[in-house]
Amino acid sequence: MHDAVGEDMAESASRTRDGRGSLLTARETVGYLSISLSTLNRMEKQGLLVPFRTPGGHRRYDKAMLDEYLEKTRRGPRRRSEDAGHDGRSSGNRERRG
Repeated sequence: MHDAVGEDMAESASRTRDGRGSLLTARETVGYLSISLSTLNRMEKQGLLVPFRTPGGHRRYDKAMLDEYLEKTRRGPRRRSEDAGHDGRSSGNRERRG
């Protein structure tokens, strides 16, 4: 009976509330985000990512939370107006007419 209880706890610890088993370990998370473990620790301290804790104190990261973080921090391609001056014209070296 003790083994069944242990299995149930391990199984529930590896699942999110919706039951889809999408929790990653810290090692899996750093691979998924392509970052180092120290960067993951820093992001956690800054409150950018909040892991679940297993009964043994191990961190588990919800894949949906990671995807949301990636989407929120993703940089799109720069628009042409961002490369130009304030008036929308290029800021290159052009002769001034005057």
